[in-house]
Amino acid sequence: MNFLLNNCTLVKIITESEQEAFQFFDSQNSRGKELAPHDLLKSYHLREMADEPETSKVEIINAWENTEQDKLKNLFCDHLYPLVRWYKQKDGLNYSTKDIKTFKGIKRNNNYNFSIYSRAANLYIEKFNTEGMYELASGKHINKFQLTQPVIAGKRFFQYSLHYVDVYEQIDKLISFNFNENQIVKSGTGDTYVYNLFVNVSMFYADRFNIESLTYPRLLFLYKWAFSLRVCMKAVYRESVNKYAQGLSDRVNYGLNMFSLISEMQSPMELDTIILDNISEEQFKNSKINVDRYRTMYDTMFRRGQNDEL
Repeated sequence: MNFLLNNCTLVKIITESEQEAFQFFDSQNSRGKELAPHDLLKSYHLREMADEPETSKVEIINAWENTEQDKLKNLFCDHLYPLVRWYKQKDGLNYSTKDIKTFKGIKRNNNYNFSIYSRAANLYIEKFNTEGMYELASGKHINKFQLTQPVIAGKRFFQYSLHYVDVYEQIDKLISFNFNENQIVKSGTGDTYVYNLFVNVSMFYADRFNIESLTYPRLLFLYKWAFSLRVCMKAVYRESVNKYAQGLSDRVNYGLNMFSLISEMQSPMELDTIILDNISEEQFKNSKINVDRYRTMYDTMFRRGQNDEL
């Protein structure tokens, strides 16, 4: 308190309109230390809520602010940005403020066919959910978000973000329930990169269909696909995962972009028809990896894992 009272100056700036206030915010935060990308997105999408009631703005921002900010930061950097890029065969690395256009979405004054269709689809599903006109067999409301579809600017961006925070947490719990700490090693940086890849491909599959379709054999299959990279490389970097996700790794499963395949599936069962490369015991040992550390992981994929799938 003393430091603030004795060393700081508070400047009050009044603008003539909300639009000017946002422009001032953007110009001030383009100088000096940058804001995090998700903070800039918050400002942008609040601006798109200009016609919304004040109570609606307060409600959605409270939900956003009550979410751990590091959780939001990691969601966009490690999950959403790679996910909306990899299935298009695009680089998913180095998310920063220059990439926030990916999540600016469709503005309310965009009246081209694709934008009208996307906004209408959202409104239609919202009407169904609000009026209880249709519910899934599980009793849940219809999901109005898809990672392969554009974001709608404004309040729906905040709903989109919080929805995928929830999806991430569901997938993380599902994985923890089905795999132990010897099957999923997280003690190294490379381990974390590959774990995020596993989470991402599981999120993408559940997003395409539903989390109920992510049965144990399918989760095990996605585990095998993701961690095949781990057991055939001594050192795994972000670049290694980025190439592998696009089917560009020369170590294993070359040419197989799992995200692209899932984006084109019409049925969850189509995942069951994909064949992955096998990594022999000799290849595993010759990769110069710590065999003892990853033994359970390897056995789950290429020994017990295969029997479970059968």
